[in-house]
Amino acid sequence: MPKIYSLGELNENHIDEMNIPMNIFLTSHTFETFYKNHPNFCLEDLEESDPSLSFDDTVYVISAGNYTPRREHMSPDAYEFMSSDKQELINMVNTRIVPLYEIAVSNLKLYGYNYYWEPNKKD
Repeated sequence: MPKIYSLGELNENHIDEMNIPMNIFLTSHTFETFYKNHPNFCLEDLEESDPSLSFDDTVYVISAGNYTPRREHMSPDAYEFMSSDKQELINMVNTRIVPLYEIAVSNLKLYGYNYYWEPNKKD
């Protein structure tokens, strides 16, 4: 089963109410092009998890900045995830990132503000 590789400054475990991925882009590349742009990528890890992947195959990359609401700061290019399976990346977005945005929208609708990107604890 294809794996998601984290190549950015922050990984999937950093995504929470204090670290919000923003300016999220999903792109596709040949693995050869991806590897040329990421020379430190460990091919041995890939051979264990996805041994059939060749340089001609397509890989998908999600890149995003990191917004820290409590500091009101945006770090560009903090997240970068790669997988040979586009759906794996979409599933990660739906389970890790979308819930944070749902909380933000709910806070805006119910309270008119959204500072911490977490449910209002007054409820």
